Formats: sequence, C-alpha cells, structure tokens
Amino acid sequence: MDNELDTSVQESTDNSSENTANLDEQIEQVLDEPVNEDKQANEEPEEKLLDNQDNIIECPDKFKNEDGTINVKNLAKSYKELEPLLNQKNTWEKERAELLKAKEQLDAINKQQEENAKSAGFNSALDMQQRYEVARFEANEYLKNLQYVEDETRRDIENLLYMYANNPSEELMKAIEVEFAPDVNKRIAIQAERMKQQFESNKLQQAETAKMTSIEDVISKSVDAHNDLFNYEPFKKMFVNTLHRFGDNFTFDDAQVLMNTVMELKSLFEEEFKKSSASSDANKKATDKLAAISGINSAPASGQQSENVDLNKLTNQQLDKLLEKYI
Repeated sequence: MDNELDTSVQESTDNSSENTANLDEQIEQVLDEPVNEDKQANEEPEEKLLDNQDNIIECPDKFKNEDGTINVKNLAKSYKELEPLLNQKNTWEKERAELLKAKEQLDAINKQQEENAKSAGFNSALDMQQRYEVARFEANEYLKNLQYVEDETRRDIENLLYMYANNPSEELMKAIEVEFAPDVNKRIAIQAERMKQQFESNKLQQAETAKMTSIEDVISKSVDAHNDLFNYEPFKKMFVNTLHRFGDNFTFDDAQVLMNTVMELKSLFEEEFKKSSASSDANKKATDKLAAISGINSAPASGQQSENVDLNKLTNQQLDKLLEKYI
C-alpha cells in the first residue's frame, strides 16, 4: 500500500514538474508576444508617417502664420474669392466649346455650299447666291406685268417664272421674254444688269478690304517681331516695295524669312566691321611703331649734330669715308 502511495506521489511529483515546465514555456510565449506587438506598433506609425510626409502639399508662405502653421482663415478667404472665378472659367470653357462646335458645323455647311456651287458651274457659293437673287428679282418684275398678257397663258407663264427663279437658265429666260412686250423685257433686263454690276462692285470692294486686312496683319506682326529693323530706312523701303510687288500673297511667313535673312546679314556685317576695325587699329599701331623706329634711326648722332661739314673742302678720301657711314 505504501509502495502504491509512493508511486502515486512520485507520479504526482513528475506530473507537477511537467506542468511547471509547460507553464514556464507558456509564460515566456505570452511575454514574448507583447514585445512583438509593441515593436509592430512602433514600426507601423513610422511607416505611415513616412507615407504622409510623401503626400504633404507645400503651403505658400502667405498662408502661414509666424510660427509656420497654416492660416486656415486666409486660406479659406482666398478660396472663397477664387471660387467665383473658377465657376466663371468653367462657364467660359463651356461657351467656348459650344462656339467651336457651332463654327465646325458652319464650316461644314460652307464647304458643302462651295462644292454644290462649283458642281453647278459657279466659281463660288457667293456667285451662285447672287445669280439666284437676280433671277428672283427678274421673276418678280415679270409677275408685276402679268396683267398685260393673255389670260389663258398666265398660268403657264407663272410656272415658267417659278422654274426660272429656282433654276435660272438662258433657255427659260428666252421663253419668258417671248410672252412679254419688248419694252418690258428691256426695262427688266436693264434693272437686272444694274443689280449684277452692284454685286460685282461689292465683291471687288470686299476683296480689296480682305486684301488690305491681310497686308495690315502682316505689317503688324512683322513690326512686333522685329521692330528694330524698321528703324533702318533701307529695310523699310525694301519691305514696302515687296508688299507693293506681291500684295496679299506676301504672307507673314514670307516676312519672317526676309527679316531673319536681313538679321543674319546684319550680324555678318557687324562681325566684318569689327574685324576690319581691329585690323585698322593693328595697322595703325604698327605704322606708328615703324614711324617711331624710323625717326630714331634717321636722327643724327649727338656728335654729328654739331658738325657743319663743308663738302667743298673735303678731299676725295674724306668724302668716301663720309659716304660709307650712310651707305
């Protein structure tokens, strides 16, 4: 019985030791876990802080207080003043987009009209429009004189006039003139010719206005680009003569080529002048130096300056010795 108790005690002791060892391991694990959590807790804010620093937007100094902090009041005031302008800008952009769209549609319509006019045998849509206006005028004038034609033919003549107004041609006009008196035809023909001449005059005037506008635009842009060149009368004269020669065919691109070429020539002339001036200065200095050296060499020695040699009194031998000094 005692042996069983001892065995039981021994087993209890052994189990107690194992439990104690397991408990120690659990405690160590528990103690280790908070340490890791603290480490992660310390590391994560640091990483987030770095990320926040990367995303920081620099605030202008005018929106900062003396201590460097942001002045929220001034910042909000500035935004409040700017907000209407932003809204206005959005409105302008929207209107601009609408205008551009309308312009594109108008350009497409004009292009189609030009193509239709040329396919109908006209030089331009304007020529076609003016021709139809003259035709409608002629048709209306003839309608005013229907009372002078026979009743049974009025309906047919009205149809002819309607066809002529919508698709004028010489054949239809001849058919209409047959139905009216010569004086009526003559009067309407004169009025129509005056109308055509007025259109032609307006067309020439518009072309001249467009030409002058184009030339003025070239002049304005050229003066803005190289105002200094127009201070030189020769260039100004050349520019004016070029405009007279080529008119509105002389574009701003052509003017730029001309002005750039003149500027290059001007630079080359300046370089040549500088080289020429430097060469002249060097030549002058060299000439002055040679003149100084020549003056020194040609000056008589101090002993000779006081001598007054009478050549008539020298012997031939003395004369030969004297000449040897200078030859």
